[in-house]
Order: sequence, then C-alpha cells, then structure tokens
Amino acid sequence: MRQISNVALASLLAGLAVLVGPAAATSSTSVELLLRENYDYSTIDWEAGSPISATGTWTKGLLTFHGGKGNPNWAGMIKTTLTSSFGSFDMEFQGRGNGTTGAFSGTWVISRGTGAYVGIHGTGTWREDDEAEPGVVVFPCEGQIHFD
Repeated sequence: MRQISNVALASLLAGLAVLVGPAAATSSTSVELLLRENYDYSTIDWEAGSPISATGTWTKGLLTFHGGKGNPNWAGMIKTTLTSSFGSFDMEFQGRGNGTTGAFSGTWVISRGTGAYVGIHGTGTWREDDEAEPGVVVFPCEGQIHFD
C-alpha cells in the first residue's frame, strides 16, 4: 500500500481549501479583554478570554483628545495594535472623560487582523480602572466579536 507523505497531504488539503473557498462568517461571541499600562502611559500587556484566548503586547498609534477651554470634560480616540504569538489586530477606542469625577470610558471596535485574527471584527465597551494595581491602569473591555 502506498503512503502519502505529510508534504503531499498538506498540499492536497491546501488545494481543497482553495477550491471550497472561504468559510461563512462566524456568529458573534462574547469576549473580554484587559489592557494594562503604566501611569506614565507606557503600555504593559494585554490578555483576552475565549474565543481569542491569548496574551501579548500592544502599541498605541494615533491619539486625539479634545476639550473645551475651562471645561473639565473631554473626548478622544486612541488607535492601537494588539499583538500575540498568533498574529495581530487593530483596536480603536472612543471615549469620554470627566475631569471632575475622574470617570473615563467609552466604546471600542476591532478590525484588520493578521495571522489567526484574519477576518476579525468586534465592538463593545471599555472603562478605565486605575485602582486595580498600584501604578498600573487597566482597561477592562467587554463586547462581541466574529470572524468573516
């Protein structure tokens, strides 16, 4: 009986995947992410539960914040990239802050993934928690993701 080598089998399966085409989008699934940064705004790490189930580093890209003169309230946007050993994805944060109460929260959107995160999309809410660890600010994020 003839045996098929692993390379030949892998090539056959890859060819079949091309013929079949991309899978349909997955249904939305709940996800929780946690981003951490130091008080000096330098990023530390991130972690996510299922279905992402990963940890890694994150970087900040574009940051914009606006507030009125003499107004303690402000709004802003932060574009980030989260990277793990499985790939990376972009996460954009929109938020509002209150200089009187210290509250800082908003919404997030996940898009453009690489590696295992190709086709990832998601939305949800986040908040700032600067009391969880001394000298560290954590950003708990909850929402829904799916893959196209």
